[in-house]
Amino acid sequence: MAALPREISSTFNRFVEDLAKQATVSSIGLFGSWSRYDASPASDYDVLVVDRREFDYELHERVEYDGLLMDISRIPRKWVAEVISPVVDHMLHETIILYDPSGMLKRARDWVEGNYRTPGRVEVRTEQYLSSADTYLSRATAAMTRGDLETASLFSDMSLTPIAHIIMDIAGIPITRGAFVWNLRRACQKIDMIGIYKVILSNTRLGGLEKADVSSYLDRFESVWRRISQYMADNREVVEGLHEMLRDEINYLTDPTVLKGVFVRVEEMLDENNFIEAANYMRGWLLPLLQDYAWLISAKQGAKFDYTALFKTISLYEGPAGIYDGATEIFNLRNLERNAVRQEIESARSIIAYIRKKRREMIDGLVGRG
Repeated sequence: MAALPREISSTFNRFVEDLAKQATVSSIGLFGSWSRYDASPASDYDVLVVDRREFDYELHERVEYDGLLMDISRIPRKWVAEVISPVVDHMLHETIILYDPSGMLKRARDWVEGNYRTPGRVEVRTEQYLSSADTYLSRATAAMTRGDLETASLFSDMSLTPIAHIIMDIAGIPITRGAFVWNLRRACQKIDMIGIYKVILSNTRLGGLEKADVSSYLDRFESVWRRISQYMADNREVVEGLHEMLRDEINYLTDPTVLKGVFVRVEEMLDENNFIEAANYMRGWLLPLLQDYAWLISAKQGAKFDYTALFKTISLYEGPAGIYDGATEIFNLRNLERNAVRQEIESARSIIAYIRKKRREMIDGLVGRG
């Protein structure tokens, strides 16, 4: 376990031993910042579990084990048994194998290692990112049509996240939650697209942040998280009636260790004066929580949740006070003007179109050079 400091390796090893005793566990690996050797003291431990159960999504869990925060990603065995799903490429590429009695995880990791930086495999992954960008942009356009400016602006911003993934993937730069903005800048510099980095930073309104801004965001984040978590707990019978994937995500996001982990990581970023990264990090945790909250509101009312009315759903519902205000502050969505939001959407549309046009050319020119 060379990737971990000596003082915590014994605790982590005990955790792996306990995890391996679970009947559904087939293999275990460590990925993320600790396997890349770029972890900070506030980094949690990203654990990959190949699970024998038959489910069709990545199941996330949070566990605190003797003071160590574990972020467990369970994937179904079929994703690595024969044909390797591209959605696990990045995890397998980084994985240090910890428990693998059948050798299945090693075979899957070895296959990914042999194909990870081939043009064909990068094209498969980046095609999926393009599809995600199109989905977010479609939601932004629909929200704009119905007059929900906050939702339109948010999904316009989100459409650029998978575009950033494309740029980082082609450039061979890690896609990480804790250093996302910095790695995007590195990738854009590497492939001579620094102009796109500046547009993304401008569209997402992350520039010009000060410590006081991010400190206020963190207070707001805690308030929103606690109010949504309490709402989920108060409506547990409705939660239990949701699709298992949504129910599992709610259980994951409302686990108290999520809030603890966000606080530790953001406070570390504040100490480093890394304000843009801290704000982006909080937003990454907040968006799925808001969507699950709006989904539960709709389910409780017997209605189908509409992503294109996210903020309208939250603002019109007389639930816990402060959620709408807190979310609009953290995402910097206050005092929006229709023309400005329309321009954001068109800007995002132009960037997506440009990357779609240049993607294969970039892959041919950059992938496989080492």
